[in-house]
Amino acid sequence: GAVPFLGLAAARAVPGAALPVLTLLPAVALAAYGMVTAGGLEDAQRQAAWERTGAEIRVERAQGIAPETLEQIAHAPGVRAVVPAAVGTTVAEVGFGGRPATVVAVDLDAYRRLMAGSPLHLPPPGTGALVSPDLSTMRSFDIGWPERTTVTPAGTVDAMPGVRAGDGALIVLRAAPEQVNTLLIAGDPGAIGPLLPSGAHMTTVAGALAEITGMPLTKALTTALRVAAAALAAYALAAVAIALTGGAARRAEDLGLLRALGLTRRQAGLVTVLEAAPLLVLTAVAGLAAGLAMPALLGPGIDLSAYAGGRHGALTAAALLPVLPCVVAGALAAGVAAVALVGAYLGGSRGHAG
Repeated sequence: GAVPFLGLAAARAVPGAALPVLTLLPAVALAAYGMVTAGGLEDAQRQAAWERTGAEIRVERAQGIAPETLEQIAHAPGVRAVVPAAVGTTVAEVGFGGRPATVVAVDLDAYRRLMAGSPLHLPPPGTGALVSPDLSTMRSFDIGWPERTTVTPAGTVDAMPGVRAGDGALIVLRAAPEQVNTLLIAGDPGAIGPLLPSGAHMTTVAGALAEITGMPLTKALTTALRVAAAALAAYALAAVAIALTGGAARRAEDLGLLRALGLTRRQAGLVTVLEAAPLLVLTAVAGLAAGLAMPALLGPGIDLSAYAGGRHGALTAAALLPVLPCVVAGALAAGVAAVALVGAYLGGSRGHAG
């Protein structure tokens, strides 16, 4: 029953306790920050790849896609679902000179079912056309593509995955188009390629992600963050080992005195663990908390969008705290403390044996 008291009492008397704190805390904090930032970059890159493509597979053909080609692709082995769409430019007849606009005609309900489970954010269910905010004040206006029609805005939309509206307006028609020039597909790209007509262009999420992550600077940054996190974890362990070694002589003397009172080998290890545990655990927790807070503090001042597929604002404080990298960072901090405590236990046992 005296072992916990002896260990915690020894913890109060550890000389030079500030040194391991000054080394362990920043090392754990920077290692956690590196792991979370690398994970946040990877999540942002995947999100950017999906937003560039708009579906697992995207097929576009400026001349249009014939109905028989659509049927062949829809029934091809390895194809789970196909949603036809039409994407083009027109002029919204508003004001004196009109307003250049990109039109997307697609069955949004079918598109939403196709994208179930993906990271894409699509407009909510509803009826009527969606327009960009600059057209939302209009009661109605006419467009000439994909056919001449009158658009009555029923909601607003800022962007559509896979569609680059540029400086123009955006109009989303919630109906399947008669003339199709875009296919949004879930399935195997290898089964679709041989069925495509000449002039068709196929893009995939995997290809877009490889393009983003294949940039030399992007790959170098992600690798550097992970290597730095591993190096700092090793540095933290070295700092703890030095701190424990520094008190080895005093600890051996104390354990030698306690040996006469019947201290066992196991109890000697527990005393050493309890001596080191408060410093290690509290410092590791504080370092982990500091590392997880650093994205919120540094995020607004560090623009990493060039490494995340050009997604401005993708690496905000929320985006830099994905669940898995946070768990990995926590496991790293816990691992450093656990390895150090195991070493302390073994060292204490050996010290008693000697």
